[in-house]
Amino acid sequence: MATKTVYMAQGFEKKGKGFRPGTPFPFKTADDARRRAERGRDNFNAKIVGFIALQMDLDDESGELQNEPVLLAKFGELPKEFSDE
Repeated sequence: MATKTVYMAQGFEKKGKGFRPGTPFPFKTADDARRRAERGRDNFNAKIVGFIALQMDLDDESGELQNEPVLLAKFGELPKEFSDE
């Protein structure tokens, strides 16, 4: 079973008391995903209130997640699963 590592950055919108994930942006490197999340932080607005960058290992054939995603960077207001608490 071959595994591929993917990197992504994703913004979050505030929706009532919760959050709605935006469209994920795929990247070739962890640094690129981190930089995109950081640029997102610099452009928060009434809709986008937070941004994350993740690293994920996926089965190359099935696309299934092989382990827990690694949080590379986070900025702003985010859902509980991304908090330090």
